[in-house]
Amino acid sequence: MKKTFILLAAVITTIFATANSANAQYNTFSKGNFLVQGVIGIPTAKSGDCHVPPFGVSAEYGIADFGKAGSLGVGASFEYSKYDLNWVVFEVIAGYHYFFNPNIEVHAKIGGGYYKCEWLGGFSRSIFAGASYFFNDHIAVTVEAGASMVTCLRAGITINL
Repeated sequence: MKKTFILLAAVITTIFATANSANAQYNTFSKGNFLVQGVIGIPTAKSGDCHVPPFGVSAEYGIADFGKAGSLGVGASFEYSKYDLNWVVFEVIAGYHYFFNPNIEVHAKIGGGYYKCEWLGGFSRSIFAGASYFFNDHIAVTVEAGASMVTCLRAGITINL
């Protein structure tokens, strides 16, 4: 797990070192845009040892644009982690995004769906608050804190299409 975080830190450092000055506008995520996100997280307190740290991917589609007041998106997410058992989570998500300036966006996301853990499955839910730093109109680093079936703190890369 330590190697994973060192690798993530190296990737983020490389991006900061090679990024051009940001030309982003307020609300770079708006109606009709897609946000695709890949994250890796810190394991929650599940029974057993964590063999594969939580990771996930999500996609959001902008459905409403409120100008400088923010944007609303809906989409889906997938999370996976392996403790002594495999945890797989599929959820429908909704997110509110607000840009403080052309580079910094804060967001809140809620989700609900289904989890599967070997022979056990059921309703899953998640809630996260986070922030993204956009290097340009399309690429950002993201951190989020909250709660899901497999993680409570995660970081990754967000791409605005």
